[in-house]
Amino acid sequence: MNNTQSSQIEAEHTFTFKSQGDDSPDILYAREKIALLIANQNYEREDIKSLNSPHNDVKLLKEQMEKMGFKVFAFFDLRYNEVMEALEKICRKLDAWMYVLLYYSGHGFQHQNVDYIMPVDASFPIQCDACISVDHITYKLQKTKSKVFVFFDCCRVNYESDKVVGPSSTSHANQYIGYANLYKILSCSASNPAYERISDTCSVFNRALRKAFEERKSVQQLGFDVTKDMQDNGQTKNGKEFQRPVIMQQLGSSEITLHEDIMKEISTTVRI
Repeated sequence: MNNTQSSQIEAEHTFTFKSQGDDSPDILYAREKIALLIANQNYEREDIKSLNSPHNDVKLLKEQMEKMGFKVFAFFDLRYNEVMEALEKICRKLDAWMYVLLYYSGHGFQHQNVDYIMPVDASFPIQCDACISVDHITYKLQKTKSKVFVFFDCCRVNYESDKVVGPSSTSHANQYIGYANLYKILSCSASNPAYERISDTCSVFNRALRKAFEERKSVQQLGFDVTKDMQDNGQTKNGKEFQRPVIMQQLGSSEITLHEDIMKEISTTVRI
């Protein structure tokens, strides 16, 4: 692998510890928190434009994730097989008592209402089977029954039909699982681009996300804060509306945060 640097189901697997006193709030814990960060910046083909900020997006987010107690695996400029290998290895580490966060910064697109990320060896015209669908990524992560938090910082533009080769009949593009263990933010709305902000050496979404991570808050509030920050400070282009993120939540509890403590040996009753 190229590592240039290096329902119901969810609710059943939440550790909840009751603090002393009947009126004390429940405290949620994770046995371990893992982050997979992927930055695809330097694309191999001249007809696919390389980007400016993904490497720095991941470096900045890596520092923040580590401060929040995450064990971070950061990868840069991954080809298709390397993305799939990284995903497979991370999934093998996960179980129902863990939190996993995935952040991707790089090129992406939408085809027939399916979102894809683009590895650095993507071809042009774009072949869907040579890219990885967002649905496939979330499906693989959700199957582990961990709490899954995914953030895709990429465009969702629809290319003209002559620029895209659609998925084959054996494609896994539309995989879906109904577990209530997913929180997802797409950095822009359907059919729209995502922007870099060169003056900040990071993307518009990355800046808003890192700012929202600075304080402990529920994931529900996190989404509100990211949207508000992008509305107030998001880059506009040619008079178009600011970049608007799309939030999808399938979590059993809206009180979950990414700042949860790592579970230690505690002599209190565990409700599972």
